[in-house]
Amino acid sequence: MSTRREQILDAAVELLAARGLRALTHRGVDETAGLPAGSASNHFRTRKALLRGVFAHLADRDERAVLALAGRRTPADVRELAEAVASLLRHRLGAGRPVALARRALTAEAATDPELCADLRRCHPLRPVTAGWLRALGSAEPDRHAELLLAFADGLLEQRLLEAGRDGDLADDVEPLLRGLLG
Repeated sequence: MSTRREQILDAAVELLAARGLRALTHRGVDETAGLPAGSASNHFRTRKALLRGVFAHLADRDERAVLALAGRRTPADVRELAEAVASLLRHRLGAGRPVALARRALTAEAATDPELCADLRRCHPLRPVTAGWLRALGSAEPDRHAELLLAFADGLLEQRLLEAGRDGDLADDVEPLLRGLLG
C-alpha cells in the first residue's frame, strides 16, 4: 500500500506527463490524486519542494529499474549491450512513458535552476552500471563513454517520444555508437 506522500508524487508524475510543467500545482496534484485540497501542500510546502520531491521519486524509480538491469549478467558483446540499452528505451517508450515525459518536463525546469539541476544530476543511477558494462567490454574511458552513451540514448528517446509511430530497431541505432566508442 502506498503512502499519502507516494500518492502525491505519483499524481505529480502523471500530471507532468499528461499536461506538462505548467499544470504542476498543488491543487492540480490533489485533484489528480483524488485527495482533499491541501494534501500536496501539507507534504510539500512550496512548488520547489514539490519539484524536488518528484526528482527524488523519479530517482527512486530509476534506481529500482537499474538494480533490475544490474542484476542481469554483463553483456558479452557490443550487440548484447545495444540490446540492453534498447530494452530500457522500449520500456520508457511503453509502460515507462509517463516517467520519461515527466523527466523531460523536469529537465527543462532544472536547466534554469542550479539547485534543481544538482538534484537531477544526482538522479542518474544508470551511469555506474553502464560504465561497468563498458569497462567489461574493453572501454578505455568507461565513465566518459557511459556519459556519451546515456546522452545518445536520451536524445534517441526524445526523438522517439516525438515521433511516436516511428519504426526501426533501437538496438540497430545504438550499436554503431557503441562500436565507435569501443573502437
